[in-house]
Amino acid sequence: FGQALTDVFQIDTDSLSSPYRPLTRGLVARRDVAAVSVAGLLGCGLALALLSWWTLPLSALGVLGLATYTPFKRRWWSGPLYNGWIVALLPLLGATVAGLEPRAALAEPKVTLAMLSAFASYAVFVLLGYHKDVSADRASGYTTLPVRFGWRVSVAASAGFTAIAGLASAALLGL
Repeated sequence: FGQALTDVFQIDTDSLSSPYRPLTRGLVARRDVAAVSVAGLLGCGLALALLSWWTLPLSALGVLGLATYTPFKRRWWSGPLYNGWIVALLPLLGATVAGLEPRAALAEPKVTLAMLSAFASYAVFVLLGYHKDVSADRASGYTTLPVRFGWRVSVAASAGFTAIAGLASAALLGL
């Protein structure tokens, strides 16, 4: 649902990099994709809220992040970081579902390590996706890290995020 929501706002670059998708081909309307995405995210958020009401503000924050991601993707310094914090909310959501208040969950080293691992791992995933979209992003005015600085710098940033994710995961597992 989150990917669909971000796709609604990225028709320009997706039309070049993924012209086969139903959204970019015009087979489904942006409004319809957005409605299904928001309905799905709302349903997930409400299901989590049945387990803990603390998930409501966290879920809303995540949906807001997804809906506002595209302007951050356009800037080389913010796309992976912005997308990463959204995914980093997931371990915190899990901890609140397990009964912890957000403040108490954030004080738990395992929760913060899981959040750091999710954040850094997803930043790598985002950068890898940017690598396949360089020409489309460049043509659409998206100044992603690989567009602005090339593959070497982007791969180095990916390696840094990979190291952070690995260290956080190892610490989380007690290695």
